[in-house]
Amino acid sequence: MRNMRHGLALAALAVLLACGPSPEEVAQLKSRQQDILGKLGDLDKKLDTLAAARQAPARPTQPQEDPNKVYELPVGNSPVHGPAGAKVAIVEFSDFQ
Repeated sequence: MRNMRHGLALAALAVLLACGPSPEEVAQLKSRQQDILGKLGDLDKKLDTLAAARQAPARPTQPQEDPNKVYELPVGNSPVHGPAGAKVAIVEFSDFQ
């Protein structure tokens, strides 16, 4: 009876060892895993580069307007009301279609 137990245990151990991967298969899996990890690292670097490039362009600030500047508005032959040398002029533009 005892020999039968030892025989069954040895048979079970042999079956478990036969079902496992061979050392060549383990080495191949490790090699593939390293390839995949390298590619993931490259993808992370590319994503970081894209994220940095996307955040880089900042909007330029608008220059402050000078409240004392006098703007010349050429009116040409347009109809006007009031004196030609007025300090304030209101110009209306419309496009009739």
